[in-house]
Amino acid sequence: MLRVHADHAHHSGALDDLAFVTNFLNTGPDFHLFWSFVRLSSTVVAPSERDPEPIFDAPWCDARAEYTSPVVGLSRLNCEFLKTVPANLQALESLAQQARLCQSCSLAERRRNVVFGEGDPAAPLVLIGEGPGDQEDATGRPFVGRAGQLLDQALADCGLSRQDIYIANTVKCRACDWSTGKPVNRAPNEDEVQACRQWLWPQLKLIRPQVILCIGAPSAKNLIKKNFKITQERGRFFRSEHARAILATLHPAYILRQRNISGDGGYSLLVADLQKAWETALELHRRRAPSSSPIQPAIDFGEGG
Repeated sequence: MLRVHADHAHHSGALDDLAFVTNFLNTGPDFHLFWSFVRLSSTVVAPSERDPEPIFDAPWCDARAEYTSPVVGLSRLNCEFLKTVPANLQALESLAQQARLCQSCSLAERRRNVVFGEGDPAAPLVLIGEGPGDQEDATGRPFVGRAGQLLDQALADCGLSRQDIYIANTVKCRACDWSTGKPVNRAPNEDEVQACRQWLWPQLKLIRPQVILCIGAPSAKNLIKKNFKITQERGRFFRSEHARAILATLHPAYILRQRNISGDGGYSLLVADLQKAWETALELHRRRAPSSSPIQPAIDFGEGG
């Protein structure tokens, strides 16, 4: 049985919070699910609330406690936020179960799996691609083909893994052209994208990311603006109603194609954009403006976002 012990607390109320966490982890029926989804980090403290605009001029409260565990080692957590995680996990899984039954568009007719998304549901950064391909459709997991392997490599070059972030798509079923009798990947049409927003919008609302990184131009055109130009506007922040900032990067599949022509195909740009998105998400996690202070955006937002 997993046991959690307090090394010390930073405020008088932390011991009460720690008692809740210890009781949940040692006796709760879902603690294995909890640990499988939540990455404990000594540098990331999740916020108990989000501000409407990005700001950097005030520290988070110090309501933290430290724990040691034979499984996860030494970690820091915001205890108040931790109390909400089991409920969010349950709500996210309930949403995923409903999505697996979806018949809202024709993509449901031939799909093998709904690719709902995966990763840390409390992640400050969410990556969103366009839609699943053949291998994703077969496994029910996002970005598991050659492009996904390159994305994993780029994450590793940033010191990250899939456990640090959350990955999803604008549509959750594979879009195919079956006119030849065999499935050929195609872009989802507008009706399919709109139908899938009944799942994507609530999903993002539950995760509450600080930053969204669109993977590829189609995702950016769906989530940032219709006339998004990936080669000119990648790496630039825009405003979003689903996060405090949103930006886009090159799709790994595009990079794989370009590598056959010259250089690294844009791989270094993918890594730079991932690093920028992650560092910004962490900073937004750590900071918030006092209620009495005017909100001063600290991000240079692009036009049209």
